[in-house]
Amino acid sequence: MKRALITGISGFVGRHLREELLRANWQVYGFDIRPAGEKVFVGDLSDRTALTRAIADCQPDAVFHLAGIIKSTDPQTYYTSNLFGTVNLLDAVMQMEKRPKVVLASSSAVYGLTKSARPITERSPLRPVTEYAVSKVAQETAALRYHYAFGLDVVIVRMFNLLGPGQSPDLACSAFARQIALAEISEQNEIVTGNLDAKRDFVDVRDAA
Repeated sequence: MKRALITGISGFVGRHLREELLRANWQVYGFDIRPAGEKVFVGDLSDRTALTRAIADCQPDAVFHLAGIIKSTDPQTYYTSNLFGTVNLLDAVMQMEKRPKVVLASSSAVYGLTKSARPITERSPLRPVTEYAVSKVAQETAALRYHYAFGLDVVIVRMFNLLGPGQSPDLACSAFARQIALAEISEQNEIVTGNLDAKRDFVDVRDAA
């Protein structure tokens, strides 16, 4: 039976990926900042010792790195978690005798703003315009260094906007859905929105998993 370690296993994508891997008969472990059931190591990405211990105990065939910061008022937080946390994880992986495949969850945010009417492809230039996006570009670059310098098997997934059960109400579509549900049981007849000019592609989180 293959073993997987999912960082951020209690998050939106992590919960669905866990179920997908279990259905595929994988043995699933997690690393998360909060308790999240059996076989989940509790710790922070800044704690290299905890990461090393988790990977040594789990001996995974694949590591799915989903943990990180999406929203913060402190720009430094993005780099502490998304960049340096990833470096800590990859350093821990490098200590394994049998190195696993590492699947790194990046974001479509790395493409930033585009003036073209054509859909974005993997060959589109990176134009990060937010601190979050810059931290994800830096995260990707750090991961690629481990591939080019040490031969680590790294796969980078630039996920586009995900939708599905369990999404945070802090995000637009979940906020809209919550307001609609509340409107159905109250006299509320107005949905509060932000900027509706942006165009987005959406992917069901279960398909992404």
